[in-house]
Amino acid sequence: MMVRLLGFIFFSSLVCTLYAQDEVAQDDNAQEILFEDTSDQDRDMDALRKWIREKRLITTKETGGDLSISGDVRFNFADISEKRDGIRQRGHHAATSSPARPYQVAFNLLLDFRTERTWAAAKIGYKNEMGVQSGTSNKIKLSKAFFGGRLINGDSFTLDGELGRRSLGNVFDSRVQFASTYDGALVRFSKAFESLGDYYTNLGVFLINNRRDYYGVATEMGFLNIGNTGALLKASYIDWKKYHGKKRKTPDDLRFNFRVSQLLLGYQFKPESWPKLIKFYAAGLFNDAAEKMSGIFTPMLPPVPTPEDISEFDKLTEKLSKVKNKRYNWAWYAGFSIGQARKKGDWAIDTNYQWVQAQAIPDFDVSGISRGNAQNIGMYILDENHGAPILTNLCTATGNANYHGWIFSALYAFTNNITLTQQVEISNTLNKCVGPNLSYKQFKMELLFTF
Repeated sequence: MMVRLLGFIFFSSLVCTLYAQDEVAQDDNAQEILFEDTSDQDRDMDALRKWIREKRLITTKETGGDLSISGDVRFNFADISEKRDGIRQRGHHAATSSPARPYQVAFNLLLDFRTERTWAAAKIGYKNEMGVQSGTSNKIKLSKAFFGGRLINGDSFTLDGELGRRSLGNVFDSRVQFASTYDGALVRFSKAFESLGDYYTNLGVFLINNRRDYYGVATEMGFLNIGNTGALLKASYIDWKKYHGKKRKTPDDLRFNFRVSQLLLGYQFKPESWPKLIKFYAAGLFNDAAEKMSGIFTPMLPPVPTPEDISEFDKLTEKLSKVKNKRYNWAWYAGFSIGQARKKGDWAIDTNYQWVQAQAIPDFDVSGISRGNAQNIGMYILDENHGAPILTNLCTATGNANYHGWIFSALYAFTNNITLTQQVEISNTLNKCVGPNLSYKQFKMELLFTF
């Protein structure tokens, strides 16, 4: 109830502020049409429709804003090797129909409109598989659509409000989480301290499931360029859990049994002898909402067990004895990057090591290397695609966490518009007592044209 009230108050204050700051003079005739006799509702609706049609003809120059249109065309190729308990998962005659060498083509269109104290942004993407038989032509995604405004514009601090859709990773910083969509309200506060550095706080409420009246909360605060040294510190917290202080209600609720905290440290600098930006970073994560394994995975025999049932029961019992009363809810990563690719001839590289336990991050929010998981089996739910509320057991629990591995990325700009990115990912199962043993390798190449 408190989350809904905060969201309503934020939305109301944002709309009122943006309305008060809109200094664009409307056409006098259009205003007269809008404020005609309200006794005839049909006539008023016709007048409103007419005003909207005429409003579309006003140019961005007349409204006092700046509209930018940009986009990109991408070509992706990947070579993937994945094994589950030694069985090949991708390619011809494999355990799944997932390709071992997928080809993809993508197009993204970005619109950005800004006035002195308001802004709006949108991004529409088309990502399709290539091939005469295997190809698709209908994968459309609205990945970004939000508007915002400056609520307070102080001498050394600002307060902004935004409402709409984007990725969690566009707002909060992590190499292993924040892959989900962020549909909600966001407040941004920033303050510059001359001797300490630049402080900021992002606080938001987002929608998880409107059919269940289900919301989440996320925040991140940090200091950048601490003491003018290039050091940075960021702390974030995201709450996916619905039933606080209570046991889970349904098997499906296990997927959201996460309250993840992250602490990120970094340092970046440019050597005088080599004008390339160098950055080192490391972070640790902890999920304090994780339950003990013995409370989740309890093997049971059917009323009339068969020899196969007894064998499976013994296997599960043996695994459970190794993880009983334990929680696997930690993660960390560390790495470095060199360079930035902004114009022709620029290059950049980044590499990091990731160590993620099985209960550290929700399956749907893992943004790191992951495990491949071609069968798309969740940590707690068998069918992650449709969310079928059928629990896994200690032998089948898979998910996208429970891995450790390396990722290496390299980017080179051939021109101001064309760049090539190559990426290598390698991961293996972290705890073989939980779920199957997966090994995953991927080489990915992306050729990008921006305009």
